[in-house]
Amino acid sequence: AASSLFFSALLLMIMFNGVLGLRQTLQGTLLGDYVLFQTAIPQITGCVIAMILTFLSVSDLLLLQVREQQQEIGLLQAVGWRPWAIQRLFVQEGLFLAMIGTISGILVSLGVLSVQHSMQNIVPVPLMICGVIVLMGVVSVLAILPAIRTISHMEVAHLLKSE
Repeated sequence: AASSLFFSALLLMIMFNGVLGLRQTLQGTLLGDYVLFQTAIPQITGCVIAMILTFLSVSDLLLLQVREQQQEIGLLQAVGWRPWAIQRLFVQEGLFLAMIGTISGILVSLGVLSVQHSMQNIVPVPLMICGVIVLMGVVSVLAILPAIRTISHMEVAHLLKSE
């Protein structure tokens, strides 16, 4: 999950920078506007596909962890833990993975872009970084929801009986 978030953040930063750099170079001419219009759909589609794959990867990992830890979850519920407290553990884990993957991806992308000397001047880099962090955070939070839903539907008696 962290590697998926890493590559998604890396891809988004480089892609956003490329789109904005291309826009900065081509904007204002008839041919430039046409090229920007023709390349906008594939670029947006690439970003959407990256977000969907990231969502599926993180969601799958967290659901797998819930299934593997069913007995521990049942034991925690049996000794008095509330469902929200157990869900909070998985939310914290998902957000931690998101933070590690996203920040490392952003740092690597900044290194790649600085080596290429291709930083655009339209959007300030800190604003672009904040946008990618927020977007990846939203994707991660949405990916946590299936695991939380699974935890909320677990019955303590069934979980402890399987142990």
